Amino acid sequence: MKTPIAIAAIAALSIGAACAEEADVEETTIAQADAFTSLDVDQSGGVSIDEARVAAPDLTTEEFTAYDADASGELSRDEFNAWAQSKNDESQDQ
Repeated sequence: MKTPIAIAAIAALSIGAACAEEADVEETTIAQADAFTSLDVDQSGGVSIDEARVAAPDLTTEEFTAYDADASGELSRDEFNAWAQSKNDESQDQ
């Protein structure tokens, strides 16, 4: 069950990176929204560290905490978008 979710989330993040390269902010936002929805398996309205690790297995607790601005233990949509954008920026730098 988690495999299709992981594939969808990774594909959405990859699409986000491709869109960012093309400077198409609207499509990047849509891809990030799709990734957020795919990763929020329990439909709590936030992405937990375990849910985020489906798309980014190397995600550290420190990195997650840095983006969890309200210290809720989950990334809100805005927090997730900031994290996803940082991942897109990292992939463009490589």
